[in-house]
Amino acid sequence: ALLSLDPSTGEIRWSKKLGPLETSPVLSNDASRLAIASGFRIDIHDLSQNGKTLFSELPGKPFQIKFSNDAIFVSTWNGYFIKLLAPNYRIAWARKLFNLPFFFDISKTSIAVTSIEGSLGFVNDMTGQNVLPMIHAGANVSAMEMSDSLLAVATDQGEIRIYNQKTNSLQFTYAASSNVLSLQWIHMGNSKYLLAGLSDQKICLYGFTSKDPLWTFAGENSIYTTPIIKGNFLYIDQKSYIAKVSLSKGTLEKRYSTPGGSGTPFILDNTLFCTSPKRLLYAFPLSK
Repeated sequence: ALLSLDPSTGEIRWSKKLGPLETSPVLSNDASRLAIASGFRIDIHDLSQNGKTLFSELPGKPFQIKFSNDAIFVSTWNGYFIKLLAPNYRIAWARKLFNLPFFFDISKTSIAVTSIEGSLGFVNDMTGQNVLPMIHAGANVSAMEMSDSLLAVATDQGEIRIYNQKTNSLQFTYAASSNVLSLQWIHMGNSKYLLAGLSDQKICLYGFTSKDPLWTFAGENSIYTTPIIKGNFLYIDQKSYIAKVSLSKGTLEKRYSTPGGSGTPFILDNTLFCTSPKRLLYAFPLSK
């Protein structure tokens, strides 16, 4: 079932039956829509109480889904890249870019694509065609993140490589202490930084002045090691609590206790939410 909750009280506003879902469905959402993939089909749910559900049949099983303005982009396990356009979400184009699954990310200026085998490039939003020839990272890829013309790619060799779209070349390389699970570009002041979540539970902040992390937060028992950013802090699940960590210093500033365990947190209306394995939803007001 799909539940709509009042974020201030936790009371259920309305619910809808979704029907049977796969064990680990691929899904994505924005403020008003939820996309859920099942087999070769994607269902798009309007998140209003009486909203309609539309669907589209795809040429492959979805691997990743992202919303972007009036479009939904999908990468598939057999290497297709697909653009669906609102309001009917019919296929605007479908391009066979790879033979295997691939990651993609969307910035204000372009779309970056990276196969799990390490081929990477940039494609045109209107056509899905390659803008520049593909280049190779030299290793398998575990994560990627785009920011304007910079593309961060994490390899299975424990490296983070920064590529510049303007020159279509490698610009910078960092060495991580273990495999990278997540990447996020962040801004502090007028400078850009890269936040990495590692498989050994560490979270590291990298700048462009050194190949070593500016700081490292030694976490524990996070499910995906994917922090949520709000203002000058990050929030990360730590099994029995949510940690609030300073972005500038990497120090633990506060703990939000979650008896029964914690999942990946999210923030809405200045409230920190977290689900638990015991089917509880925690809500913590954040200071303004």
